[in-house]
Amino acid sequence: MRFEKKIIYSEDENINFPYVLFIPDNVAENASLIVDLKTPGPMSGDVDVMVSELLEGGISYNPAMLMEKLNYPVMTPIIPRPKGFYTSFLSSKVINNDFSELHGNVAESDEYRFKDIDMQVYYMIKEANSLLGLNSKAIINGYSAGAKFATGFSILHPDIICCNISGGTSGLSTLPIKKIGDVSLPYPIGVDNVNFDEEKFRKIKHFFYMGQEDDNNPALPLCELSGEKDPNGNPLPKRNADGSICYIVDENGKLMPHHLECYTKEEINIIHNLYGDENMERFKKNELFYKELGIDSLHKIYPGNHANFFRLNREQLINDMFTVIQSAKQSELNDGFQMK
Repeated sequence: MRFEKKIIYSEDENINFPYVLFIPDNVAENASLIVDLKTPGPMSGDVDVMVSELLEGGISYNPAMLMEKLNYPVMTPIIPRPKGFYTSFLSSKVINNDFSELHGNVAESDEYRFKDIDMQVYYMIKEANSLLGLNSKAIINGYSAGAKFATGFSILHPDIICCNISGGTSGLSTLPIKKIGDVSLPYPIGVDNVNFDEEKFRKIKHFFYMGQEDDNNPALPLCELSGEKDPNGNPLPKRNADGSICYIVDENGKLMPHHLECYTKEEINIIHNLYGDENMERFKKNELFYKELGIDSLHKIYPGNHANFFRLNREQLINDMFTVIQSAKQSELNDGFQMK
C-alpha cells in the first residue's frame, strides 16, 4: 500500500515531542485517525537522542493492516520512556507529573518536556485531525503498556475517542467507576481521583483482548522468585504447596509492588483484593464489571502468550478489530458527531 510518512514537530506550546503521520494515498471519506501507541524500552540520557532513536521505527503491524483495510491515517506519538517514568503505561505517577524517579535519568532541564503526557497526546490528535482535514473522533490502539495508556486516555479524554482497542491488558483495564462498596478506586484502577465524563465515555466502543497463556503481569506484588521465567523472559514467582504465590510484605503486612514504575503500594493492594493476581481471573472479572456497568465492550481471549500472540492471531484479530471499528463509526454517524 502506498502512503506518505510525515514527521511533525509541532509549534503548539502544549506539545513537547514530535509525532509521525502515516497517510494513505486515498484517505477514506469520514476517516478516523488511528493513534498507534508504542511501548519503547526504558532509556536514560539525552532526551533528543531518545527521540531520534524512536523516530527510526516504522508503523506497527496492526495499525498498518487497519490503514490498508480502511484507508485511515495513522499517528504515532514519539514519546520516550525514561527509566522510572513509564510514559507509555500512563501510570498515576505520569498523570500526576511525579518526576521523583526521573532525577538522574534525564537532565533536570528536560524534565518539563514530560509534563502532562496525556494532554500532549490530546493536542497531537487535535492538531493531526486539523492537518488532515478529519472531522471524526480517533481510534486509539495499544498493546501491553500501550493498552493501559489507551484505556486510561479514553477515561481521561472520552470527547475525542470513538474506539479503544487494548490488547495484552493483564485484566487491568481501568474501570469507569469511583468505588466498589466502600473501597475507593483511584486511577488507574478506577476514576475516584480524576475528572471523568461518564456520558461521553459510554459512547466509546471498547475492545479488550489477550492471550490465554499470557503471564505478563505488571501488577504482580513483590514476591519470592522461582528461578524460572515465562515465555517473555520475565521471572516467575515462587509458589506455596497450595499454588498460592509466596509474597513479601512490609512491616504492616501490606503487599509491595514488584514493578515500581507501574503501580504504587496502595494500588497493588487494591488490585490484589479486588481482582487477585492471576491474569485470566482478572480479565474475566474486568469483563464482568464492564458488562454490569452497561459499557459497550468486547472482551476476547485468543490462543497464545504475550510474546507469540500476534503470530498466532493476526488474521482473526484484524477482522475483529475491523468489526469493532465499523460499529464505532456507525454509532458516531448516528450521533451526528463533528470534531471541533
